[in-house]
Amino acid sequence: MELLDILTLSGSAVAAFLSVIVYFKTANRERPRLFSRITSKTIKANQDLWASEGKFRNYFYAEMIIANQSLLPNALLGAKSFFYIDNHWKEGETLCHESFSFPCNLPSMSTSPVRINALIWVQGAPGADNQARSLSHESLPDPLYIRFELEPLSGKPVVMDCEYKRPPKS
Repeated sequence: MELLDILTLSGSAVAAFLSVIVYFKTANRERPRLFSRITSKTIKANQDLWASEGKFRNYFYAEMIIANQSLLPNALLGAKSFFYIDNHWKEGETLCHESFSFPCNLPSMSTSPVRINALIWVQGAPGADNQARSLSHESLPDPLYIRFELEPLSGKPVVMDCEYKRPPKS
C-alpha cells in the first residue's frame, strides 16, 4: 500500500468517526423543550355576580407565551391550575380564553400566546360592587400563590408559579 492510500483510508475513518459523534450529540440534544413566560405584569382577578348554593367562582387570569425551542414539533394537550391554600396545593378548574383551545399544535421553533383562567370555588357571597368583584375574595390568602401546569404531548409538564396580591385599600 502506498502512503497516499493509507492517508486516504485513515482520513475516511476519521471523517466517519466524527460524523457519528456529531450525529449522537445532535440526536441527544434534540429533545422536546417547551418554555413559558408570564407576559402580563399582574394576575387579574374577577368574581361571579352572584352565589349559587352559598358558593361562587373566583377567577384569576394569566397571559403567557409558550415557546417550543426544539426542532421537533410538539402539542399542548391540556392545562391544570393549583392554588396554595392552608399549606398545600389545591387543584382548581382551568379555562382557556376563547381565542385558544386545547389541544394546540406547536410547530418547531415557534411561540404561541395563551390566556389561561384559573378558578376556585369560594364559600360565601361575592363582592357587592364591581370594584370588590375585581379582586380575590377576602377569605382567600393574600398573597395567593397560583400554579399553572401545561401538559405537552412529549416531554415534561411546563410549570409556572405566580403570585396574586390584592391591591392596598385606599
